[in-house]
Amino acid sequence: GQGTETSTSAYTVDIAQVQLEQGSVATDFEYRPIGEELALCQRYYQRLYVDTYTSMGVGRAASAARTDSAPIYLPVIMRATPAVSFNPAVTNGIVREDNSTDITTAGALSAITIANYKLGLAFTGGSPVNGKSYNMLTSSQGTEIALDAEL
Repeated sequence: GQGTETSTSAYTVDIAQVQLEQGSVATDFEYRPIGEELALCQRYYQRLYVDTYTSMGVGRAASAARTDSAPIYLPVIMRATPAVSFNPAVTNGIVREDNSTDITTAGALSAITIANYKLGLAFTGGSPVNGKSYNMLTSSQGTEIALDAEL
């Protein structure tokens, strides 16, 4: 029945197991494992985190002014090719030849290969040797890479 509480105390209401139905017939509640629910959500949106001075993988110098990363494969295939954003934008990075010597300070980080299952990144600037392999790292800041394939 209806309560008679008249104080100004805050109340907590928990709502669980809500399911919207089309039509007038209700069906049994559909239970899905949390892993399946997460994978379904990641089809629309994913975030990757790259911390300060963290390797983003091995890359190859595509020219004397750009180092491209090896593909970063996403944990779930997205529903469409996502829009990619960096927060904050990475304005400088480090390209190392042998994991010990910084050979160049690179410029801005950008997405160059975008598909619904992989992402390719690139540092522009610096002076890498064309065709040579390098380890790509962020330097002064970390970043969040957001992949958005919402409707």
